[in-house]
Amino acid sequence: MREFYYECFECGELFQPVGHMIECSECGGLLQYFYPGVKVRRFSDLVLPFMKGVWVFQKVLPIRWVHTNAVSLGEGGTPLGLSKPVINFAGLDNVAVYLKNEMLNPTGTFKDRGSTVSLSVFKERNISEISLASLGDTSISYAVYNKDAGRRIVVFSPLQQPIADGGENMVTVSVRGGLHDAEAIAKDFADKTGFVFDGGFKNPNMTAGLETLAYEMVVQLYQKYGKRLNEMVEKGKVWYVHPTSSGSTLIAWYQALDRMNEWGLLKGFIRLVCVQPEGCPSIVDPALKKLKKLEAPIKSETWVKELEVEWPKESYPYVRYVVSESDGLFCKVKEKSVRGVYCLSEELFDVQVSASTAVSLAAIAELSSNFERGDLVIVSLTCGEQTQEISKGRAVGPVSTTTSIEELIEKHLNL
Repeated sequence: MREFYYECFECGELFQPVGHMIECSECGGLLQYFYPGVKVRRFSDLVLPFMKGVWVFQKVLPIRWVHTNAVSLGEGGTPLGLSKPVINFAGLDNVAVYLKNEMLNPTGTFKDRGSTVSLSVFKERNISEISLASLGDTSISYAVYNKDAGRRIVVFSPLQQPIADGGENMVTVSVRGGLHDAEAIAKDFADKTGFVFDGGFKNPNMTAGLETLAYEMVVQLYQKYGKRLNEMVEKGKVWYVHPTSSGSTLIAWYQALDRMNEWGLLKGFIRLVCVQPEGCPSIVDPALKKLKKLEAPIKSETWVKELEVEWPKESYPYVRYVVSESDGLFCKVKEKSVRGVYCLSEELFDVQVSASTAVSLAAIAELSSNFERGDLVIVSLTCGEQTQEISKGRAVGPVSTTTSIEELIEKHLNL
């Protein structure tokens, strides 16, 4: 039987992977997974060639019985290609820009990587009732995968966000307020009903799934560049630019890169770039001011609704740490620039990218002076159209933060 444990990001304490933990019981730190039996000497050791998609990385995923418990819809294994249109658009000379086409995932986003692993873990550990908060992409992805997983899921989501169609097993509760308010109600609901709180950015299963994006990209780059890739990473010439809400994907990238350093596959870190639009720079602004923690929420109103997080106070120290440790950057882009890229995307890519992807592409142009000759810049492409087509689910509410859980259940939910 495969051996793995929960491991605290802060104190290193290990825990048996029983049930669903979202923080260290010793210090309250973020949890990741530790795989003591994994021996990796070369990139090919990381991959199981007889598997497909994200499951080729089963060695570093927290599932024991993949063939019976994996809830998979063919996610992962997406192509990575050089983009001359983006290079020309950003005015970059002698810099390579690669686009990772995550549009080919079932809901058109990298969140499917986290959903397949998270719901597979819930299935394997017999966790049947889940509560979560979402800005849209995660709940939509969960909804699509849950049609196979068959869990009972209650999603709490800010009013302006799309509603996920998860059938009768899933209901979205519209919340008056922001994501921070939705998370508070989701936690309270879980505490009082016996549901399991997903954990948001603290969900180690979601993080493990998102790590596969980093593994897959690095393997693909190694296939293109060979040993020269390691030299480029060591010299700080490889960048990953990511549109950020709570920062869970950047944390996952760091964890994956850290493992690859421990195994000796890499010597250094790909430089992580945390990008937010000017309407919701709840991580970027305090990071640029070098604040250690967030004391209060900010006004968060942006056209890019899937990034609209007003108070990521728990994730902020981790995002600040991983960007700093990778010698990365924080970047705030103007919404006018984002809208311009969004409107040009069909002309550039023959498909309408998501608004959050437009944030990353606008940031590449904004940061052009930071890139040097021979640098390599990577962006994940996600799609806005696919998620809109499947976001017509069952919703109740709206409710406010003053609504009691008893009142919520009595008036709105048939549990």
